[in-house]
Amino acid sequence: FLCDGCKIKDFEGLRYHCEICIDYDLCEKCHDDGKESLQHLNVHSMERISDSSPSQSAVVLNSSVDGSMLPDGSNDNRISEVEYLSILLDFCLRRFIDEPIRCEYINTVHFKERFADALNWTNGFIAKLSGSRLTGLVEQYFVELDNDQMSFEGGDMDIMFEPRDAFVSDVKTESPLQIGFVETTSYPGFYYIQYNSETEFHSTLKHLDIFEERNDKQYISSKKITDLLHSEFVKYDQKGPCVTEQHGPAMTALLNKTRALQDFVFSLSMPNIPCHVLEQWLHRSKQWPSAHVIEMVRKSVCHLVPKRWLGINEGEEDSLTWRLSLSFAEVLLTDSWNEQEKDFYRLLKSFIQELAPDTISSHHIKTFLFTYMEGNYLRVQEAQEQADLFLHIVQCLSLALKTKSMSNYFIPDIDMLRLIPEEKCMFLAEKLEGVSMGFLPRYTK
Repeated sequence: FLCDGCKIKDFEGLRYHCEICIDYDLCEKCHDDGKESLQHLNVHSMERISDSSPSQSAVVLNSSVDGSMLPDGSNDNRISEVEYLSILLDFCLRRFIDEPIRCEYINTVHFKERFADALNWTNGFIAKLSGSRLTGLVEQYFVELDNDQMSFEGGDMDIMFEPRDAFVSDVKTESPLQIGFVETTSYPGFYYIQYNSETEFHSTLKHLDIFEERNDKQYISSKKITDLLHSEFVKYDQKGPCVTEQHGPAMTALLNKTRALQDFVFSLSMPNIPCHVLEQWLHRSKQWPSAHVIEMVRKSVCHLVPKRWLGINEGEEDSLTWRLSLSFAEVLLTDSWNEQEKDFYRLLKSFIQELAPDTISSHHIKTFLFTYMEGNYLRVQEAQEQADLFLHIVQCLSLALKTKSMSNYFIPDIDMLRLIPEEKCMFLAEKLEGVSMGFLPRYTK
């Protein structure tokens, strides 16, 4: 056995096997210490195993810093869960029977160094895998090509980089590690971060151009911090095989002038979901998820990412706002789906990708399915025919698009379709209606 926390092989004593992550085990000490990693959170349920029955072996890949593969058995630059993330390029998730999968790798240590350089953060950064790839719910879908063949493609990978040890909170603590106090705004899902000058990191942060005064208070500006990070990343563009582009709050790595399928996002950790968000969700009547999953979500961490609030009118924005990211709570929800429910998500994604790409995102689809299951889970459990149930899901989504009404699952005051033009919503709604007029048997097959 290999403990994925301390990397000790063939350890004695109890073994804890994660029931969510793929081939993830901890020794008793790492389990008791609450060890976490890129894929594993300590809120994941774990099986306590006292015997020495071997678990399924993991495939270990090796890579040099420039991405070339090393001979088997070499320990140099071994791709470990802690220090490396696979960078999947050129739609490498295409799976064909007779052709190998093509993957390339970039050492995330370099990206952590870039974030640290920009902020002069001597404590370093933690890289965390985020989004659907965290638990294997990859946004894989079939796309019909011009020659009537079907191509199997997949979505991107989100990696969050957070300053080690530092955190923000909507509750004022006495901890010197708290660098800011989270304040609500008039924009649902967006927050201000009032700077805490008493933090032990003040000597590092005070010299950075990331602050803005408003109403006699000092705030951490999302715009200034993304501009600072981007300017630091640009310095490296001529020094290696990859360049970076800024896409909203994310830095996207490109290799060979082709957009990679990875987004690197600066984030600030919050120990708990904001109280007002959590309370309204907990007290809402719901058929789904289970009480066990609800409890895990209640204890889940969340993050703030530097995303400016944008109005409908051009130039209407707020440079101080940070967007709340509940991706780890969402992962707990998708983890609770059974295979049929995961298939519904993937199939719905494939419809939208073929009928009207770039209209709504995978996050829209997950949000819609969360809301659907919360109010219709008895129908889901009692359905005799999967095709009929899926058709009902498609009809409900079409109605939401027609009425341009899709609330965020955790924060209902957020209109998910606010910035999507009405004509795009109507176009996709009409396309989805066509599903019930003869296309369903083909896609069900």
